[in-house]
Amino acid sequence: MAACKVRRLSRGDVVYAIGDQPGGVYGLVEGGLSVSYPAPGRGTFFAQFAVSGWWFGVGSILTGEPRRVTIEATRPTVLAYLPIREIDVILEQQPELWRWFGVLAMMNLDLALGAAEDLAIRNPRQRCAAVLLRLATGHADTPAEVGAVEVDVTQGEFATMTNLSRNAAGGVLREWTNAGLVAMRYGRVRVLDFAGLQRIRRGKRVTAKPLDHEMERAVAAY
Repeated sequence: MAACKVRRLSRGDVVYAIGDQPGGVYGLVEGGLSVSYPAPGRGTFFAQFAVSGWWFGVGSILTGEPRRVTIEATRPTVLAYLPIREIDVILEQQPELWRWFGVLAMMNLDLALGAAEDLAIRNPRQRCAAVLLRLATGHADTPAEVGAVEVDVTQGEFATMTNLSRNAAGGVLREWTNAGLVAMRYGRVRVLDFAGLQRIRRGKRVTAKPLDHEMERAVAAY
């Protein structure tokens, strides 16, 4: 970490775009990032929201090829940046660390495979639950005790990710808002009840439950 440089971004700042030349790797310290993939004939589409602790950019280090995704800040964000020249020095001194770059690459591959798995879920509510869980934490098997997490995603983007019409996706989110599972505001969804979303993902029914005082405050302030 001593070799990393701190980068501060404002909402809308692009870290790198599809086709950019290879560079270093980044770690998300705080804030939020959107990950957009190329969509032939349609530009790009927002496929993943990144939360603190995520490392990215390692693909170009391994392949030497241009960037394959676009990364953009969705709110004020702080990144740790490890330049490629520093990576070369580190690996020259400790070549065994190549393995950890491979681990990071596999973690991001798992994220992409998770997105594909989500879209294969036929039931729309189960599919929506799986997508929202992945957006909030990076994977659908989220521990039930995780606290509230705010996801920067519009209703239209969520509809695209879940392969639903905007009205259908919005209807599911409103239903979950009434059940106390999420809270909504423009461009953001706050996940309140991970256990409830996990039950929906597994095909079980969820009934509305009273919010505790902490969650009531979180919803009221939203």
